[in-house]
Amino acid sequence: MSGSRKIYVSRHGQRYGPYSREELDLQLDAGNFDFEDFASTDGGRSWLSIRCLPGLKPFTLQAEEPRNLLIIRYRGRVTPADVAHCATEVESALSRLQPGFGLLVD
Repeated sequence: MSGSRKIYVSRHGQRYGPYSREELDLQLDAGNFDFEDFASTDGGRSWLSIRCLPGLKPFTLQAEEPRNLLIIRYRGRVTPADVAHCATEVESALSRLQPGFGLLVD
């Protein structure tokens, strides 16, 4: 999905947007929406769970090398498949950190 495509969000019957994918990512990080809310990429003609939008993950992972800190932030409800995918990304991030790194999970 292109970052310039506009996405509308429906939460508790209220419609928000439009957002670019990057803007929606920021809204998810801020906790304004979650993966159980609904999104439309066709101007509101059809709606699907935000979880189903390609390119959006139910978590963010950040390795802060200067602070030797791994930060994982989950967005809403997490499924077993999400945890498995997160574990794969954590393994990759560990190569950038030193032994004794800190872990922050939100």
